[in-house]
Amino acid sequence: MPVFSRIVDTLDATEASFVSVAQSFNTATSMGRLPLNMLLAFAQFEREVTAERIRDKIADSKRRGLWMGGQVPLDAEDQ
Repeated sequence: MPVFSRIVDTLDATEASFVSVAQSFNTATSMGRLPLNMLLAFAQFEREVTAERIRDKIADSKRRGLWMGGQVPLDAEDQ
């Protein structure tokens, strides 16, 4: 669960609300929660897509035999 979502849940538990002056977020109302929840959902989607792309890129590089970081292993022919 994203940090901001936990903050909003904590505020809800204490019967407080999050109000943003710059954006029209007010978690005290259902209309204020809707855009906030949509943004949180898209942020989570983007994190998951990014993680999948990174995992796929690493797997592809390993399949092609590319070194994936760390110290380069010693090659017996170099010594």
